[in-house]
Amino acid sequence: MLARRAGRTHRRRPDRGGLRRHRFQGAGRGAEARHAGDNRRHAGGRVEVEAYKIEARGIEIERREIGRLVGEEPGPTVVIVAGIHGNEPAGTEAARRVFARLSRGDLRIRGELVAFAGNLAGLRLRRFARAFPLPVIIGLEEQLDAVLTEYWTRRGCTTLAIEGGQHASPDSTGAIEAFLWLALARAGLLEGHAPTEVARSAALLDQRRAGLPRVVEVISRRSVSPEDGFRMEPGFRNIDRARKGQLLARDQNGEIRAPADGMVLLPLYQGLGRDGFFWGREVSGARLLASEALRAIGAERLLGILPGMARDARDPSRFVVDARSARPLTLELLHLFGYRRVREDGSRLIVERQQP
Repeated sequence: MLARRAGRTHRRRPDRGGLRRHRFQGAGRGAEARHAGDNRRHAGGRVEVEAYKIEARGIEIERREIGRLVGEEPGPTVVIVAGIHGNEPAGTEAARRVFARLSRGDLRIRGELVAFAGNLAGLRLRRFARAFPLPVIIGLEEQLDAVLTEYWTRRGCTTLAIEGGQHASPDSTGAIEAFLWLALARAGLLEGHAPTEVARSAALLDQRRAGLPRVVEVISRRSVSPEDGFRMEPGFRNIDRARKGQLLARDQNGEIRAPADGMVLLPLYQGLGRDGFFWGREVSGARLLASEALRAIGAERLLGILPGMARDARDPSRFVVDARSARPLTLELLHLFGYRRVREDGSRLIVERQQP
């Protein structure tokens, strides 16, 4: 989900009092809304939800744009990209539910809301993320390449990805729908007091989180291939605690055990994919406060004097770390300052600061 800064204003056309025309125009009070073939009135702009159908293998959408709604007043722009993985329909269905609810006409928005289906074939970042009663996973971008959220974050957008649960579970759709309502409220897109949907969504996600930690840092990724014969031990759920030495999985080389006390994230049970599981640890509140304080006072200026550290001559916002001379705790220190791996170049590691 992307949220553009709230300073954007909608330009008015000189020949009419309504908002600038989009593919679906926000035509002002009393604008027509269409949902699933039913014409309805909507006081806050025009919304259209594409025709869709649910099949056994997922959701089939005729066009990439699920819906678009433009309010009467200027405000933030929120973009939802749902169903990035073709076999995960819950996000698309959740976005459709939110648009269906908004099309009733009793909720007003300011700014613009648009939703896209990410895969037809098949604010500040951390502060924004902490507004949701869900565990926040940091460091995952270091373990994966070509991540959509990372692409948009580098272009100035506040981006979050949510793991809803099992692909076809109604609970997954409900959780993602709740997340979308809270995102709209947190971004400032909903006008006036928070509607009932927001309070209900917060309660649902808080219940789903139960005793899970507030922030988890991903430390490593267990990559697998079909030749490995990888088999996850049964019973693990996402963000499950494990003790040092506990049996996690097996492959052709034998047992795979926990290297320390930590957490199992996204265990592979479906038989498809190259991520066996991710290994993480809980991040304490004290460490988060220390990280924010160090960034606020600009202490990162001292990083350049550490052994093996140098500013990237082509991009001063990045550091180049020489793994041959850097100390073992260098990467830990970089994480504390908010720097994450961008890429590896031989013995060199390129790191870039993420949003606080």
